[in-house]
Amino acid sequence: MSDEIPDGFYDFDEVVREARATYTPEELARERELEERAEEQLERAELVYAMRAGAPSSVVHKP
Repeated sequence: MSDEIPDGFYDFDEVVREARATYTPEELARERELEERAEEQLERAELVYAMRAGAPSSVVHKP
């Protein structure tokens, strides 16, 4: 299997590197905090959804 990216597709890692290069050091320092907050919000949303009547228990995210 080749690691070469086919024409018309992007190397996600390269896109991330290019995007991060545009941020200031202060913005990069906050990135982890923002990722943690986003994960907490997703977990809460999944819990609320699971608590609704008729929602199967399998919808709760379990990392």
